[in-house]
Amino acid sequence: MNKDSSAIYAQAMEELKQGTYDLGIYGRVLCECDGNESVAKARYIKARVAQINAQMKEAHRRQEADEHRLRLAAWNNNRYHIRRRSSSTSAADDAKKTSRHTSTVRVPENNLVNMIVKWVSF
Repeated sequence: MNKDSSAIYAQAMEELKQGTYDLGIYGRVLCECDGNESVAKARYIKARVAQINAQMKEAHRRQEADEHRLRLAAWNNNRYHIRRRSSSTSAADDAKKTSRHTSTVRVPENNLVNMIVKWVSF
């Protein structure tokens, strides 16, 4: 067990101690344990640590994808601003944000499309 995992376990323990735990996870594990709270607390810690690890992996994956997009934009001499597809942005918002000297390429969150954009851009 390394420092990071110890800190995550400590965070889950602190949540239980202060009563700020995730009610959804705790309710699920309490049902699985037939109401046995001591077993439920142990399973909550396990489930919460797994959830935190998954969130950290997802954040790391997003950070790497953003760094890749920035490297690709820099390689293209910043002629293209590459952004993630967002349902909240409209074409009018994109037109306002971009100047007349730059183009915007909208890239969806899809590994295959990211790979194609990467190779076609070279």
